[in-house]
Amino acid sequence: MLEDIKERVDLAKEKGLKGKFVSAFYMGDLKEIKWQIDFFEEGVIHSFLPDGNIKEDSLLSKEELKGLDLDEIKVDLTHALQKVEKIRDEKYEGMSADKVIVILQKTDHVIWNITWLTKNFKVFNVKVDAVSGEVLRENCESIMGFKKN
Repeated sequence: MLEDIKERVDLAKEKGLKGKFVSAFYMGDLKEIKWQIDFFEEGVIHSFLPDGNIKEDSLLSKEELKGLDLDEIKVDLTHALQKVEKIRDEKYEGMSADKVIVILQKTDHVIWNITWLTKNFKVFNVKVDAVSGEVLRENCESIMGFKKN
């Protein structure tokens, strides 16, 4: 999986994307992962989409995004997903993902931010440290809990 991301980052740079590499994003069913690669420069996210197109979005926040160094990553997506499945098996037996969202990003740690959207309207999120493999956070809540009063 990391090789796929590295190849996409290199291809995005060849296509002229500038700035620092800040995230890899995927949403789907995990059968065939095609990464969106995001770069950040001067308040703008430049995204290299899975279909090869490029999209730009201005950030509303002036917060500086942290760059990713793929050489720091010691835990690949396969191992991070195994941790997610173990938590599911221990705490949420029988729950299955309808869609999976995966973001490789840097916050305080380099993390695999993995979210399952389930068939029974739950959002199951696990953040796994991509260097140590430690589970930093996990929660599961109903989509209905996101509704504002």
